[in-house]
Amino acid sequence: MISVVEATSAYGVAQAHFIASLDSGDIEAVTSELTVAECLVNPFMDHDLKAI
Repeated sequence: MISVVEATSAYGVAQAHFIASLDSGDIEAVTSELTVAECLVNPFMDHDLKAI
């Protein structure tokens, strides 16, 4: 999921299908505060206030 948030690489077929299913509302997903915290590591290290 972090690669989706950071958009660091092209999505694989399965990942693209998963994201499309989330976007369309066909499925729902949950995550934890830990995942959110991990997504903030690079923006904090880069002092990227927009990303934070």
